[in-house]
Amino acid sequence: MDKTLNGFFLGCSSPSGFRSFFNELYSPHEGGYAYIIKGGPGTGKSTLMKKISSVLNENGVENEIVSCSSDPDSVDGVIAPDLNCCIADGTSPHVIEPRYPGASEEIVNLGQFFNKTSLRENAENIIRLTDENAACHRRCRRFLEAAAMLRSDISRIALDCTDEEKVRRFASRLAAREFGNPKGHIGEERHRFISAPTSKGILLRHERLLELCDRIYVIEDENAACAPLLLSLIRRYALSAGLDIITSPCALSDGNEIEHLIVVPLRLGFVTSNRFHPFGMGEVKKISSARFTDKAALRTKYSRLSFTKKACGEFIDEAIKSLTEAKRIHDDLEALYISAMDFSQMDDLAKNIAQGMMSRSEI
Repeated sequence: MDKTLNGFFLGCSSPSGFRSFFNELYSPHEGGYAYIIKGGPGTGKSTLMKKISSVLNENGVENEIVSCSSDPDSVDGVIAPDLNCCIADGTSPHVIEPRYPGASEEIVNLGQFFNKTSLRENAENIIRLTDENAACHRRCRRFLEAAAMLRSDISRIALDCTDEEKVRRFASRLAAREFGNPKGHIGEERHRFISAPTSKGILLRHERLLELCDRIYVIEDENAACAPLLLSLIRRYALSAGLDIITSPCALSDGNEIEHLIVVPLRLGFVTSNRFHPFGMGEVKKISSARFTDKAALRTKYSRLSFTKKACGEFIDEAIKSLTEAKRIHDDLEALYISAMDFSQMDDLAKNIAQGMMSRSEI
């Protein structure tokens, strides 16, 4: 499978809270090994992982940088598939604890570089800011949960006006043309959030899709009806054809809707485009949901759809505002920790961990 998935997310805010695929970082039962970083905000977790990625790159080791949805400029992890090894931020909200300490994981304790006296002097502010940050994330979840309920209503209305059999026939023809016949084995599936709610809004990683895909089908669907059905069928056909895929669930749904999909060996992408994350870059082939829709029937639902879409959008806007406020508070919290950290040993720590990861190729 492709090993250059830099910039996608393994976890993000969702209607059910923080949803993640951090279980896909490594597999202890297949010899995988993980370095799990523990330390507060501003303790250099992201910087450390970026340094490790640089050392791996300098030594010709391909690696994937996992972005942080709370702060897209930050890093949640680095995965080196050829080494069957990773390093990840193991603090909230994606808490990771060792299952087989020393055998499959080890803790990287950045607390060893704390000036504890300074942190104790700022204990009141640290506790207050930490609690305020958590409250913002709870508020975000409530708004996303409300938006998901309205989004489900929009989807149900649109599905009532959708010719699902027509969608199935289209998916079958497309799969026959793109994937060929079943190969007698099932492809491998990985999960990433290609789009996600972040402190910068709902981000769709356009540039990464264009780097990974030579061809892209854009499914234009404002009602979250045709695209999930079509993509679930395409996923099944691709896996049956023995093709490895990257599946991207919809972070705004309250279920397991697929929003984007990449068929890795074919460098072929399928992207849902809507008003929350429009996609209009590069040479693409568009699939309009209108081709599967009874437009006359849908027009009779216009007033209800219009009201519900507006309310759903407002809830999502409030969720994003909560994430933005959480990021602002997190920055204040980081400042307190940064002032209490000794970063002088960080370069050596990064080199030592990278060397430890690379030594696994000799095991």
